[in-house]
Amino acid sequence: AGLAPFSAALTRRNVVLEAMSAQALNDLLGQRFLIGPVLCEGLELATPCERPSSLSGIPGFPEAFDARGGLRVCVLSSGTIEIGMGLVPGGLMPGGPAVV
Repeated sequence: AGLAPFSAALTRRNVVLEAMSAQALNDLLGQRFLIGPVLCEGLELATPCERPSSLSGIPGFPEAFDARGGLRVCVLSSGTIEIGMGLVPGGLMPGGPAVV
């Protein structure tokens, strides 16, 4: 999700989760997890940049998303991720934060 005054769309993320803290997402670094049917592995924490501020004309994106920049992943299997599908750490059981 976004963080005021930046909406989720302004964050320029490919997948946005709701009901998951930034720390819980950061904790997936080096871990495997499922998003719907797609197996992923957390590779690198994303460092917020000035680009969203430049595109939106709203200053302060790097400061607003410090330690909340997201997670770069390696996609390990094919599949389709759809709105409402959950993230499952370890990929072992259903449930978890949903894609919005």
